[in-house]
Amino acid sequence: MDNELFAAIERHREVFGEFDANIATTDFNAPGVKQRFLDAIEKAISEGAPVDDDALGISIPEGADI
Repeated sequence: MDNELFAAIERHREVFGEFDANIATTDFNAPGVKQRFLDAIEKAISEGAPVDDDALGISIPEGADI
């Protein structure tokens, strides 16, 4: 992750007091992933509801241990 991504997560934490989405499996170098992530965080902040895995396009198989 780069500074832009860390800053977006920090803005989310400042607004909601947390960042509870799991980004451990996210490949930010894949086409469009970084921008989708940044857009989802900005949308969450503007709408007043914390971001979640679905909004970030993250899907973790049920029962997977992270």
